[in-house]
Amino acid sequence: MNSLYPVYCRLMAPRRAIVVMFHTIHVGHPDATRAPRGEPDFEHVLNFIGRHFECVPLGEIVDRLRTGRSIKGLAALTFDDGYIDWLPSVCPILERRRWPATFFVTTSQLEGVPLWSERIAHFIRHGAPASFEDIESALPAIQWETTEAREESIERFTHALKYLKVDLRDSLIKRMEQRCGVEPNSIPRFSRDDLLGIANKGFEIGSHTVDHPILTCCDEDEAFRQIAESRARLSDITGKEVRLFAYPNGKPVTDFTHRDVELVIRAGYSGAVTSASGAISAQCPPMLIPRFSLWPTPRASLSRQMAGQLRRLASRELIEQP
Repeated sequence: MNSLYPVYCRLMAPRRAIVVMFHTIHVGHPDATRAPRGEPDFEHVLNFIGRHFECVPLGEIVDRLRTGRSIKGLAALTFDDGYIDWLPSVCPILERRRWPATFFVTTSQLEGVPLWSERIAHFIRHGAPASFEDIESALPAIQWETTEAREESIERFTHALKYLKVDLRDSLIKRMEQRCGVEPNSIPRFSRDDLLGIANKGFEIGSHTVDHPILTCCDEDEAFRQIAESRARLSDITGKEVRLFAYPNGKPVTDFTHRDVELVIRAGYSGAVTSASGAISAQCPPMLIPRFSLWPTPRASLSRQMAGQLRRLASRELIEQP
């Protein structure tokens, strides 16, 4: 069966369009369950995509969907959140290939506030072992004994805090940092200069909200503020129109609903991406573009992963309508 995956990819890629999602291309502390990441694996993924698709700006796919032009055989690359390896590591690789990409930025970082998920990773990796039961009894216990155990705890802890309101989430993280004896100021973070460096190279900049909340956990006013203020801030810094938006976490219904799609439209965006997997159909709404991650793993080759995505066209109606 494994020999059929490359054949399927060669046959189906010219009939499909895809958007591939990345975050950072490095892992802080790889363990036995995760393949080490870095430039070589990233190049491997790009080589694979390039054999099957023509890489274009995400904005071009959005425009083609809006005007009814063909999207067959096209691929777009996207990067979420804002990471310090983008400018020195990701951009030079893309520039050498002359490949476009879209970078979706969470704008609170530009004001000096590290990503909430990076703060969790930092105090678990570098903090003194501590208990948080008196702070919040529902939080999972952290295993402090080994590097591998701490890495596994990061994933559980991040998931546990993800669906909290921003004020509560950030308050809990601050108390945990204090308990572990770490300061968020020591975390390397994506800066205004990083943003300008990427934008000035001609890469597309998109918005990923101000604080990366789950939009279904926000009331309408707060959701609109997160969506609109981030666009305005990015436009102000770069001097360029910001047309594209990425829903935080991105699962339809669970993480955003029709209300939030309407807010994105009202804020002035032309297109938006989700984390609903699958290839893009010609009928896909520009505000509901699916995308997926693609990375080498011991369990699934790139051909197998891609074949699974190409087998299904994401549903035209990704979320419930009012």
